[in-house]
Amino acid sequence: MIENLFRSTVLALLLFDQSAIWGRADETTPISKESCPQQITKALAKEIVTRGQVDFSDLDPMSIMFTPNYLKFFIDHMFHVLAALETGYKNHASLTFGVSIASTAIVFHKPMHQGDDFEIRARIIRLGTESITVHLQMGNADRGIVSECEIVLVCVNKGTLESMPWPEQFKNQLLSAAPHGPFEKWQKNEKHPKSDRSTQGNVKEFVTRSSVRYSHLDPLNHTMFTPIYVKFFINHLFKAFAALGADYTSYASMPFAIAMAQLEALFYSPMKPNDDFEIRSKVVRFGTKSLTVHLQMFSADKIVAESELVLVCMDKNDLVSVPWPKRFAEFFRPCCR
Repeated sequence: MIENLFRSTVLALLLFDQSAIWGRADETTPISKESCPQQITKALAKEIVTRGQVDFSDLDPMSIMFTPNYLKFFIDHMFHVLAALETGYKNHASLTFGVSIASTAIVFHKPMHQGDDFEIRARIIRLGTESITVHLQMGNADRGIVSECEIVLVCVNKGTLESMPWPEQFKNQLLSAAPHGPFEKWQKNEKHPKSDRSTQGNVKEFVTRSSVRYSHLDPLNHTMFTPIYVKFFINHLFKAFAALGADYTSYASMPFAIAMAQLEALFYSPMKPNDDFEIRSKVVRFGTKSLTVHLQMFSADKIVAESELVLVCMDKNDLVSVPWPKRFAEFFRPCCR
């Protein structure tokens, strides 16, 4: 029923029109080989793909991916493309001009659930003097397109926030390397190696890997925003529960609730855009109704943050603490010996 709802009329247009700031968008023309200089058409077929997975923190109360998170992933992909194409973009602070969103339109075809893998790819379909229109698709070879989006980016003066022409070097590099034209069929890909598990004796260590994206940054220092560290730590835990044998593929499938009773975090080094990192965790204490997990975040083989979380088993209806189910306890208690 939910899937039919998505397929039929959910034309949720998230239109965010900032023309009051920049004025009307400039005239644009479709990108084609005919409209580009001959010497820069060879690289136009280059495909840049980002891969992700729906995490616990991405869900809405219906246990499907929350609508704004689709847009978050699409925007992160666009800024990843800008960095990968060697346009001079590393982060907003590195540019002499601003890149802002003038409008977005999203169509949802199929719902996404916790643990679902996806890929995002993009095409520049129109390029104007002051704006770029990008068409993006989210999906994979197994499910096809689950969502697609069209975003208009505008070049703005950082001081006045008024629209301005794209710098020639930026525009030419974008033209020479960015993919255009129709999308190819989804290709089968091996699963992106985001996590693994290592075992030494009775101590099991679970590892997840990721990188810092545009939506993770704070507006002051352009480094990863403090609450985002906590989000990654929590998402890591729910992946660990499933991967280490608890057989809980999603929070909704658990016969009990898990509440956070205490959180402590230490931050040692700032994380910058596109920094890769991994999180490692171990259960250090296991009680009748609670467990304590120690987590460390590593980047370039250095600890950049660590956290200790105390989780409590709760009855889903009464929301009072209860003992861990026997099977859950039998698996996790040996981990902290």
